[in-house]
Amino acid sequence: MVEWILLAIIILLQVVDTVTTATLLKQGCYEWNPLQKWLMDRLGVLPSLIATKLVFVGGCFLCAWYAELAIYFKVALYLFAIIFVYVCANNISLWKNHKG
Repeated sequence: MVEWILLAIIILLQVVDTVTTATLLKQGCYEWNPLQKWLMDRLGVLPSLIATKLVFVGGCFLCAWYAELAIYFKVALYLFAIIFVYVCANNISLWKNHKG
């Protein structure tokens, strides 16, 4: 059950990351992830963000699905949630400081 709650949190964090990243890029900030930047240059900001988020969430879904089989799938979900809490908090902090 915990793995599905983690998956829901991760999905919410992906939405927050997508919105804040797109907003920051429109305000003149730049993407730090070189792979994401490369995709943005080729596909555009929103299509590349949506594509990478769908792939990531798909992988997280598989982790949640198989979490009962091996503990490392559940651990991966916890780590992904923690990482994206940091990413979203950083984006929000940048947005607040950049706006002002």
